[in-house]
Amino acid sequence: MLRGFGRANFVRLQSIEISKCPVLEELIVVDNQEERKKNIVMFPQLQYLGMSDLEKFTSFCTGDLDILEFPSLKELWIYACPEFMARYKRTTSIFTERVRLPELEKLMLYSINVGRIWLSPVTVMSCVSSFVRLQHIMIVKCPVLEELIVVDNQEERKKNIVMFPQLQYLKMSDLEKITSFCTGDLDILEFPSLKELWISACPEFMARYKRTTSIFTERVFPNLEELKVDAKHVVTNKYLFSEDLLCKLKYIFVELDDERTILWLGDFLQRLHTMKLLQIGGLDAWLPEEKVENGMRVEIIEAKYQLEHILIEESSVTNNLVILRVEGCDRLVNLVPSSTSFQNLTNLVVSRCNNLKIVITSSVAKTLVRLRYMEIASCDKIKEIVLGDDVVAQDEVITFRELKELKLLLLESLTSFCSGNCAFNFPSLERLVVDDCPDMKIFSEGKLSTPKLHKVERRGEACWDWKDDLNTTIRKVYISQQSTFSLSCFFSTFTLTPNP
Repeated sequence: MLRGFGRANFVRLQSIEISKCPVLEELIVVDNQEERKKNIVMFPQLQYLGMSDLEKFTSFCTGDLDILEFPSLKELWIYACPEFMARYKRTTSIFTERVRLPELEKLMLYSINVGRIWLSPVTVMSCVSSFVRLQHIMIVKCPVLEELIVVDNQEERKKNIVMFPQLQYLKMSDLEKITSFCTGDLDILEFPSLKELWISACPEFMARYKRTTSIFTERVFPNLEELKVDAKHVVTNKYLFSEDLLCKLKYIFVELDDERTILWLGDFLQRLHTMKLLQIGGLDAWLPEEKVENGMRVEIIEAKYQLEHILIEESSVTNNLVILRVEGCDRLVNLVPSSTSFQNLTNLVVSRCNNLKIVITSSVAKTLVRLRYMEIASCDKIKEIVLGDDVVAQDEVITFRELKELKLLLLESLTSFCSGNCAFNFPSLERLVVDDCPDMKIFSEGKLSTPKLHKVERRGEACWDWKDDLNTTIRKVYISQQSTFSLSCFFSTFTLTPNP
């Protein structure tokens, strides 16, 4: 691309972006054999270099890789350059001692063929020190990459190397052959500033280590806050993440990648003692980003395997939950076992779970003493929200002491909140929305107390009903809907024709 230059050329150039140049092979061609032997500071002020969709691009420059320095470069993006580095041996690293990027902050490598990225030198650590400002690394779809860092010197392997002291974000995704962060012992690395770690679709990652080895520990990641990982990594080695690390995290994102994941899900959640927000969704689910104080947010997405149950047996971890949201899980039959307790749950949201039949049993309902908001929407097979069980007596009173808002939306099979004779007390309920529940004839068969409720909303706050009490109002709404439906059917049988 560039040929016959001198050191003075391009001294003010700050940004280069090259995209969709199908015949481009090199960024710089050096004709002079003497120049090839020198370090050339070609772009002393260059801060951004982006290269994407370059089918034949193989290297930065002709000849040796040691010819260039980028002293001011802050961002390097190499995207969809499948032949990049292909002419070199797979043991060749992109960055060596003399290819220096002392100001680099962001590195993104996507769809390139390299076996290693960093090679730690034998005697000096100048290569290591040249990445002290690196804050963001993203490596995606590099099919031959096996390790991030290769340490050839046996002496260096015995030292703790703070390779990336300012690194805050590391993503590794779709790396078929990657096995580890680095060669040899895992004790060689620390990530003192890393806050977000993402490992996805890396089937061989950490597979060579013993299943009793805790690789992700508080010592290696003392400030890690967010973790995104495939469930397979936890199934293969349930000790992969030490408990001290898990308890410090603020956010965990897990993709369910095969059917074995159901066997470990309960065990894995059981280790998350600080979990306060649990969101579970189908592949197309939209889960809002909510923050919780002094606790952990956990998201589980059905990537390749759909859940039938969230928990198979009782788990004490639900006692700490504050928010539970489940969306778009089409194979889910029931949420939790009858023995589950939600002593601190304030928000319960369930939507678009088309095979869900049981939301909660009366035993679970009794534990919802702090629930403030409940929304059940677009679940076609739900007939009642609270299913009576043998543990709670039919005439026993279930009190939702703090529930202020209840929404029942688009539930085509719903007949009532509870069909049993359980008595319900809603001392704080102020807002009830019932919309598109065509078969709901009554709220509850048992005794019912709603002292603060004075209307039932439909289709927003502007449309509401109230007559005497809640059960009477629900009955009135049902009759009104049936009358409207009958009229629409009646008029649909007529065909209007214009007068001749």
